[in-house]
Amino acid sequence: MTRRKGFITRQAKRLTDGEINRRRFVMSALSAGVTLPTAMSLASRAEANGPKFGGTLRLAIGDGGFDKKGVPQDDSDAQRLFAFARGNTLTEVAADGSIKAELAERFEPSQNGLVWTFHLREDVRFQDGAPLTADDVVETLLQQRAALPLVKGMTADGTHVVRVALLTPDAGLPRYLAHPRFIIRSADTKSTTGPYRMDAHSQNCVRLVRQPDYWKHGHAHFEAVEMHAMPDVSMRLQAIMAGDVDYADGIDPRALALLHHTADVDLFEVFTGRGMALSLGPFGNGALLNEVLPHLPRTELVNQILLGHGKPGIAPEGRASSALPSDLTLFVKQSGVPRADETARLIEAHLADRGCSVRRAETSEAADLILGWEKGALPARQADWVFWASDLSAHSKSLKHGSHVGSNLANDGARLIERWWFA
Repeated sequence: MTRRKGFITRQAKRLTDGEINRRRFVMSALSAGVTLPTAMSLASRAEANGPKFGGTLRLAIGDGGFDKKGVPQDDSDAQRLFAFARGNTLTEVAADGSIKAELAERFEPSQNGLVWTFHLREDVRFQDGAPLTADDVVETLLQQRAALPLVKGMTADGTHVVRVALLTPDAGLPRYLAHPRFIIRSADTKSTTGPYRMDAHSQNCVRLVRQPDYWKHGHAHFEAVEMHAMPDVSMRLQAIMAGDVDYADGIDPRALALLHHTADVDLFEVFTGRGMALSLGPFGNGALLNEVLPHLPRTELVNQILLGHGKPGIAPEGRASSALPSDLTLFVKQSGVPRADETARLIEAHLADRGCSVRRAETSEAADLILGWEKGALPARQADWVFWASDLSAHSKSLKHGSHVGSNLANDGARLIERWWFA
């Protein structure tokens, strides 16, 4: 591929993805030596492959319901989707995992790494019409100060520059600020800058409608979004197969064979920060956990419980294998995932074959081993991962994401609602 052809191909992809408009693409192609008719033809072809506007996106979400005001549960998949549908952060996680500017037009650290400077976009307005200012950003971040332990202070330098001073250099600050807890709100009205606003809600469903003047070009393609809380995995499976929803998350691996025979449904799989953890009560003896960890059949559990859709956990270095204790007490943490009990039974049988008697506890005590689904990393002293699960979702074949690959979890910052579209 020649350098010119490669440049035009990249620009065409940017046009398809909505990163640039038609005029900018044509000007780029002309500067590369392409004739005007050819540039116009290439632009039309790229736009034909790009996002389309319209339709109502219906989501079946297994993790998190809504309260009487339509607010989803904290630290749930529903909460993350809801947050990014209604607001934006200073930075965002791209589909490839990289960090790029969002409400901040650009950002950079000082030479010693102790001060980060964020230059805000000047064309952004909140949903109530007020312009975004540095004071709004500072006020929002101050309210989340507990989640930024390395931050020494924050100041507004004029109307569109924010400086964040650190106690110690931290190259990860831009990634931290992409978390939905740092959605920027108006200091006065608590309005947000996102593409959708609340229209109606009930205990099991929230309906959002698009802001007509959303500041982000080439994003937010649906006219409306409905988020349905469906904690039961079989209910989500039935809904996607019947065409009652367009997207369903948390699909059980055992249902994949059935979905493969459903003509109008595509499957989507990404690796996430969710897994099965074996932990201790808050005052448990760490030696007990260390004695058991080397004997966990991690690979076998991935194959039997996840049917291969995941990765075995890796015990931290420095834990020497030792003989199993003669007896254990195991408590299964109920988290709405049926495979937790199956995992416990397989671990019990595996340890019993090695001479360990395992009792199942009705309630958790301080010294019990506790098995359950968790999100994110737990302290190594208190827990170890048995396996990490891939996130399996199903969606209508009419629902597209182009190169904006990602599901509704950590892979792309939970921005499914802003990035996908109907073909």
